[in-house]
Amino acid sequence: MSPATIGPADFAPFRAEFVDCHCPTCNEVAYALSDVLDFRGRRHLAACEALLAELRAGTHGRVTVDEYVTALRAEKAAKLAALREAGAPASEIAAVERGYVRVDMAFMREGIGAGFGGTG
Repeated sequence: MSPATIGPADFAPFRAEFVDCHCPTCNEVAYALSDVLDFRGRRHLAACEALLAELRAGTHGRVTVDEYVTALRAEKAAKLAALREAGAPASEIAAVERGYVRVDMAFMREGIGAGFGGTG
């Protein structure tokens, strides 16, 4: 199916199934729509194509907000348990508890060319 042939009418019969859904496919549609580097919208169209294929095949699994949050909390709890079991430093555990992402400062200095550090 060509992305050019997909339109709102294709999704209309399935609207109740994907509105406010947080399954991986629907999340990808939302992420792709907000991708500022996807200038031609190819990622978004591909995501919509995948969603429509799931909807038509009857394989789309609706995930409510409550189910999504519950899954994320369970994932976080598993990460925390693994960190504690591995003897991770308290600062790393605290970062996961707060939901922070660890950033490699060497990459920040050198990888994005921000002008920090030496020239060599």
